[in-house]
Amino acid sequence: MKGVQTIVSAIVMHCFLLFTLYPTVMLAYDLPDMGDSTIHSISRTQEELLGREIMQKVRQSPLYNSDPIVTGYVRTLGTRLAAGAGHAHDDFYFFVINDPRVNAFALPGGYIGINAGLILVAENESEVAGVMAHEMAHVTQRHIARMFERSQSLSWPMMAALLGSLILASQNPALGSGAMATALAGANQDMINFTRSNEEEADRIGMQMLVDAQYDPNGMSTFFGRMAQANKYNDSFYVPDFLRTHPVNSARIADAKTRAQGYQVVPQGSELSFQLIRHRLQVLFGNPTLNTIAYYEAELKKPNKNASPAWHYGYSLALAEKGRFAEAEAQLLQLMATNRQEKIYRLTLAQVYQQQHQYPKALTVLKETLVLYPNDEAVVLQTAQALTDAKQYQEVRVLLEKQVRTIRNNPQYYHLLAQAQSKLNNPQGSYMARAEYYALEDDLHSAVRELKRAQAENKKSAYLQAKIAARLKVLEEQLELRDELQ
Repeated sequence: MKGVQTIVSAIVMHCFLLFTLYPTVMLAYDLPDMGDSTIHSISRTQEELLGREIMQKVRQSPLYNSDPIVTGYVRTLGTRLAAGAGHAHDDFYFFVINDPRVNAFALPGGYIGINAGLILVAENESEVAGVMAHEMAHVTQRHIARMFERSQSLSWPMMAALLGSLILASQNPALGSGAMATALAGANQDMINFTRSNEEEADRIGMQMLVDAQYDPNGMSTFFGRMAQANKYNDSFYVPDFLRTHPVNSARIADAKTRAQGYQVVPQGSELSFQLIRHRLQVLFGNPTLNTIAYYEAELKKPNKNASPAWHYGYSLALAEKGRFAEAEAQLLQLMATNRQEKIYRLTLAQVYQQQHQYPKALTVLKETLVLYPNDEAVVLQTAQALTDAKQYQEVRVLLEKQVRTIRNNPQYYHLLAQAQSKLNNPQGSYMARAEYYALEDDLHSAVRELKRAQAENKKSAYLQAKIAARLKVLEEQLELRDELQ
């Protein structure tokens, strides 16, 4: 069990997994026997399978943020970082956790999670991008896999169970961090040195990602520095999540500042979009006891805030949340009059119409927005949902069949496409879309079942039969590999 504690310590400290800070609660380590297949090496395919297993638990969590505007913003930011570094769109999967604590984490297989709390305390988009780039570097350099390989007593099933339980611990104080502190104390010096090296490498490569994507390279050091400064005002028994998972010292911050000075970059970030997302998170996922309408009305009396579009946007959200749709619409139309290109205004206005079942109005806005942002994930998803609600299934099919040719890792695309195919009396297409949905949700058995149904349904097309058979072979091989690792 000492080996398990060591690897969990390293993962918690340096792969940035979520865990709670309740001081008196213990995490049970008397886990059931899950096999003795000790991990000595881990392939990229294995990493991906493990990441999918963990993400299945994360998606089922009430803290998983499925809001298309918030997730669309973070994925746009992450995709820009990935593209700047020469990585494909589907090398990473970015998502948000509705947790007020300041943290971010990388999971096996390229899954990058950002806590809402981190976005709320960041001062600009480059700071959020700096943290994301750091996490992405952990993935590209395979730091997670290297830590697994160093373990001498951690089985694959045990690893998946521990990582999943650590993420879910953020929702349940009964899985708190008392034992996490014990595990951290038990980490041996060899493992700590190894992860410090990872941190330095992730800083260096992450900063290059920032520069290549034309973000301010100072974003990383300023955010780390502010977190370290804030910690000085806390007592020794409390360390913020960010510093528990990101061990920062003055030398590391100074090194990042010095490195940033060596770059000549004109930042190209969208500060308005960043501020809008901060207000969206605050209103929709913040303190539920706060009277948000009264709060915004009071703040908007201040000249500096009344002149800020972001504060008026937050007010529109507060109004819509309380069902005051006409007032929310008026606020959003005023904002759009000054900036008709802002995607977040457009999507929010369409949501206001959708909430009132005014689908023609919503679709007018969304189709105009699709022209401006033809391949945008959030725009496509919200348009497909509005078309589904309006029972325009043929348009849903055309839109999503085009979209999944380039973006294949969004399960909601396939979920809506399966619905549309079913409504259009195309069971084979529905089975195939549902199979991809299940595959992305890591329900491989259901994915195989749906593809076999598609096979049985196909009576004419030899090409389609071959396509189904090829995909079925891939999924069955993944199942075999998972069974071997179990």
